[in-house]
Amino acid sequence: MCYTIYMSKAFTLIEIIIVMAIIAVLATIATMGMANARTNKVLEITAKNIVFSLEEAKGKSLSGKGGENHGIYFTASSFTTFNGASYSALDPENFTETIDSKISIVNTAPSNSVIFSRVTGNANAVATITVRETDDVSNSITINVGALGDINMVQ
Repeated sequence: MCYTIYMSKAFTLIEIIIVMAIIAVLATIATMGMANARTNKVLEITAKNIVFSLEEAKGKSLSGKGGENHGIYFTASSFTTFNGASYSALDPENFTETIDSKISIVNTAPSNSVIFSRVTGNANAVATITVRETDDVSNSITINVGALGDINMVQ
């Protein structure tokens, strides 16, 4: 008597389920990593935008544009460039940039403003602006503004 054993060349249901579970775990890990990378990039871009706006306001003050001072006004969710010796919310020439909801701004400047003096470019006060992730305050970038108008970003 001869017995013939037939080998199946297909995958079993259990094998398919295990492979799908492994793929789901790997996809979840990749997605979480991309979300963190996105938030870090948004944080970095926001800080660079603030530095650019500070440098632009300082440049306008140094050149004497409009015969007045220029500055930046900060809130937790936005920053506004303005002309003049102080911030006025009603000024139509203000330009406000709202930041991503996952990012916030903490600022030590007096009246929440950094104002650069016309022609000299000196800042009204020494200020530290911290741009940080809302959910993880340890993930932050600090921008320092010195009395002479020097602007430095520290990651």
